[in-house]
Amino acid sequence: MHFFSSKFCNWPPFRLIFSKFKVYGLALTLIIVWWAIAFSPKSYLSQTIDISLEKLISTSIEDQNIVAHINVDRSSLKQALGGDFALMTRLIADWDIDAQLLEAKGFSDIQRLPHRDFLRTQLLGRAITNPNKNELIRLKSESVIPAVTDDLSNKINLKDKYRRFLPQTYSSASFLLALVPPSQIVALPSRLREKTELYPKALTDLIRLDIDRYNAEKLFEERPEIAFVAHYSHPSTLQALRSQGIQLYMMKELNTLEAINQELMNIGRLVDRPIEAELMQFFLSAASIALDNKLTLMNNHLFKMHKPLPTVLYVNYHHNFSIPTAKTLTGHFLRKIATWDISLKYGEDHGLHELWTIPIDKEHIVNLNPDCLIIVAEHPKALEEQMLHDAALQQIKAVKNHQLYFVNECIQQSPCQYIILAYCDLIDALASIKK
Repeated sequence: MHFFSSKFCNWPPFRLIFSKFKVYGLALTLIIVWWAIAFSPKSYLSQTIDISLEKLISTSIEDQNIVAHINVDRSSLKQALGGDFALMTRLIADWDIDAQLLEAKGFSDIQRLPHRDFLRTQLLGRAITNPNKNELIRLKSESVIPAVTDDLSNKINLKDKYRRFLPQTYSSASFLLALVPPSQIVALPSRLREKTELYPKALTDLIRLDIDRYNAEKLFEERPEIAFVAHYSHPSTLQALRSQGIQLYMMKELNTLEAINQELMNIGRLVDRPIEAELMQFFLSAASIALDNKLTLMNNHLFKMHKPLPTVLYVNYHHNFSIPTAKTLTGHFLRKIATWDISLKYGEDHGLHELWTIPIDKEHIVNLNPDCLIIVAEHPKALEEQMLHDAALQQIKAVKNHQLYFVNECIQQSPCQYIILAYCDLIDALASIKK
């Protein structure tokens, strides 16, 4: 019997069947064990995942450094706004992950881009940075409209394709420098090259001409096809452009974020960069949300520490001090920090909120006695030295405690995509205040 069973077990067909049974049996056993773990009331696997997630969140977000978790790096923000679409896409994803971690930690009032918009940004980013011809055509076709309307309600047919651009305004030049190659830009507005903190010399040097009356003939020789001009331009200038067969896009002042976004999209369509302009629109929204979240965390931290919010006065300085009102782009950001800011309230209390800026003398600044002064000035170091040695201003808590924060004048007054840097500088100033 033993001989028979031994011989039978060594029979080739039996050995084949038995080896397969061992393989399938092992697989079946693993499946049974997996499902038993997965569907147990509180499985080891789910406990491990929960513990890992909790550990990830707790180690990623330290209470004492909670504000730093919203990483809005100014240099990266500036680089992205200059037309680095791969960086835009990555930063949007990073900020979304930051927000998810904060929500998981239990923080309330944390904002994120709507999920559909977030997915759209990643789709646009991939199409721009890893171009696929068919995908680009499909995405562009989604935003096709027959015409755009300029700020004076003139319609411009989009069937006409423009390849040579003449930006007379700083806003249009900023958008074009981010959207199209320098070779397509005929000239730059006068003195824009001086703003090297926004427009690198290596970039502006690639565009030979400046727009001024001495270069008119050279400008026309470059054959611009469309010009982006201020609505208040002299009639003779407009007529000269029209007589050369140049299409005009008339622009008004951009005093709101909505106006900046609309102008960006219109120009993007006119220069055949609609998906790049759309991604930049989303990026401006995502950056603003990330900065809002940073502000929320700062407020929560001070509340948790039972500390009052410092009072902040925002002033411009040009020979004399003045305060912006809610009508300005700066006013839009000051409304976001309303629990800190006393600037807008000053205008409302004096019935001057319909103006763009309100003069304020040293006596009124002393009476307001802010904990912090955020100052826009052309020569910040000289002004700081002057304020620190001014007998009247030395009475102010902000001056006594050296809580003076200077922000860049050029950036604070940029009605283009770079205005988001103004908000970043404002939030960074608040984060630097000694509480």
